[in-house]
Amino acid sequence: MKRYVIIPTTTVLILLTAFGYLSLYKADDLRSPLDRPRPGQKLSFTLITGSNSPFFFPGLKNLVGSVHKWSPDRDIVVWDLGLSPEQVAEVKTWCRVTYRKFDFDKYPPHLRNLHTYAWKPVIVKEMVDTYERVLWIDAGSHINDSMSTMDQLMWEDGYILIQGQDADTTLFLHEKMCLHLGLKKTSFKNKPSFAGGFNGWSNRPYLYQKLLIPWFTCALTQRCIAPEGASLANHRFDQSALTVISYSSGLDLKPHTELNRIEKESRNGNKMYLDRVRKKPC
Repeated sequence: MKRYVIIPTTTVLILLTAFGYLSLYKADDLRSPLDRPRPGQKLSFTLITGSNSPFFFPGLKNLVGSVHKWSPDRDIVVWDLGLSPEQVAEVKTWCRVTYRKFDFDKYPPHLRNLHTYAWKPVIVKEMVDTYERVLWIDAGSHINDSMSTMDQLMWEDGYILIQGQDADTTLFLHEKMCLHLGLKKTSFKNKPSFAGGFNGWSNRPYLYQKLLIPWFTCALTQRCIAPEGASLANHRFDQSALTVISYSSGLDLKPHTELNRIEKESRNGNKMYLDRVRKKPC
């Protein structure tokens, strides 16, 4: 008598992804409504960011104030990458903000060099594992309009990627990263980068396995994310890795560069929303 084992759909997707069969997924598959809001639920993601002491003011505080202004019910997680005790104490007073301290001791030494940005994919993965859907925004940026479009995109697509900061990613892409990943740098000529400072993620299996896990794995390997000779003059570290992995994933990813009008890269210089930060109790 034959016996049959029922394998969960999620397990099948992960196995197919591991063997490369999900490279046939196209945009319509990515936008399948796998995640559906509960009745009355509008917010689709938790906003996450990280900061050290120099980016606390005005950058981090202004970002939180802008979210309090434009999406007051949004949960925010702030990761401590080197804040002072006084700054930590203030973060803990902010409404709807959860404080987390990054444990550098758990990871390879190169993550301590904040300028490699290797800590970012590690944080993103941990947050996706915790919250299912998250949006990363650099602490030097801010929100300048309603976030409802972002919520809708996350419900529909399960990811958010944007472009617009360059027209050719190879201008700031170290060849040794490509060699480590088994890719040719020339294959990315005249392809724009996907922004490292603003990206949304979910735990949909094909996105998780084809994008997030390779990005996370690269971040843990110095030869991948920060190869010898790489600097900001010739490489963009987390952004470079995200870009080449996205183009090589086999997924038909649609950049939503129109969101640049909502998310503003202010490079730690904007103070418009400092007075909008709300304190606990909320």
